[in-house]
Amino acid sequence: MKNNPGKAPPSQRNAAAAYQSGLAAFEQGRLVEAIELLTAIADLHNLSGTLARFYLGQAHLQHGLNELRMGRYASAARHLTSAREINPTTAGLARYLVACHVGRGRYDLAAAELEKAQDENRGDDTLPIRRAHALARDGQHERALETLERAIDEAPQRADLRFQLGLLLASAEDYPAALKWLC
Repeated sequence: MKNNPGKAPPSQRNAAAAYQSGLAAFEQGRLVEAIELLTAIADLHNLSGTLARFYLGQAHLQHGLNELRMGRYASAARHLTSAREINPTTAGLARYLVACHVGRGRYDLAAAELEKAQDENRGDDTLPIRRAHALARDGQHERALETLERAIDEAPQRADLRFQLGLLLASAEDYPAALKWLC
């Protein structure tokens, strides 16, 4: 969200007009145009700038989701990351970013995103399992096992964690260890 350093900031009237144009583009689904228009005023410290930042985040989010649906994972990740920079508490962003990384075969980035979400304690019980799967797909088998073992230590009553650990061990052909968790 940087204004062009060679340009003077827009006047209050021009900022309000730019905001109105950006909002109209957003509401009409012209998200790339909305992003361009709103970015120009998002750094202003006035009402237009504040509103522009909100809708800029929403435009990046919506465009990122559209790109994700179209299988354009790199572009989707860029827009979703921009949305998170503007509004870090947007629900579901970690999940969408993980989908982008998995779609690109970047299991290392998917695992890192899941670890970050888990550290932030987003309340998603599936995070350790999803992170372990991403680590395993990235060839980080030991880290995948450690992730599930740590989750079991924190919630020993969860049968799903034990089952997933057993499956992971079985996939590594460590059947005696797998049976311990599966039976």
